Amino acid sequence: MIVALCFVNGHTHADHISKPLLHWTQSNWLGTGFYSVDQSEVFHISTPIVFPVFVHKKIAYQFSSRVSFGLAGFRLLDFAPPTELTTLSFLPGFQIKYRLSNRWQLKSYAHAGLGGALAQHKELSYAVNTGFKSRYQFNIGKWYTKLGHEIQLAKYHETRWSPNTFVSFNHGIDVIPPFRFTPLTSVFDIGFFAIHTLFNPKAFHHIDDLSWTLKLGFHIGKVKPGSLNLRGGLYYVAGDERLRGIRFNFGVPL
Repeated sequence: MIVALCFVNGHTHADHISKPLLHWTQSNWLGTGFYSVDQSEVFHISTPIVFPVFVHKKIAYQFSSRVSFGLAGFRLLDFAPPTELTTLSFLPGFQIKYRLSNRWQLKSYAHAGLGGALAQHKELSYAVNTGFKSRYQFNIGKWYTKLGHEIQLAKYHETRWSPNTFVSFNHGIDVIPPFRFTPLTSVFDIGFFAIHTLFNPKAFHHIDDLSWTLKLGFHIGKVKPGSLNLRGGLYYVAGDERLRGIRFNFGVPL
């Protein structure tokens, strides 16, 4: 998962942004970031929840869902804590992983659910998204390398279905060199990634000129994470001519 961009009239800012913002429901497929709730900017946290159902030979069937919630008043650079829970959404679904080989894995997924804006204008929002992902991993010398590709389609409905269907295509590379460090008792490594994303011309309402983004960044995590593979870092993002910014990254990029 990659933290979402704050798409605003072709600009992205680290802490303060101008209207109009993307609708908060889109945090379910774009990830953590700032979104619009009642015309106000609200920080949303979006996270996947995955439980295995059963495995049959090379195919794994999993219950997969996305949960997101909005926290009003949060300002990272001002050290301002959140003051109110403004939205909450839950998109249950499933995903199927198929391992073609020890190096190559395919994944398809689909989610559908609803959420609610809790503050001021209380209203429900429905959302659906589906996608397909390919990941190939190999070693270049002692450098662990992954190549990833993903296509995703999504749509949301509040008072009516959104006029634009969101379509994105990601392709990128993630490498982890053989460097290790032990700040405490655990062994950590650092990885570097580059991800290029293409959007359909009408992917974003109010934003007509954003057709691509490029993210360059790093992530740090445990070499042997156990059941929770928690990683974090930063990345620089650019898109078209006016989108620039530095964002946080939580999770595995590819």
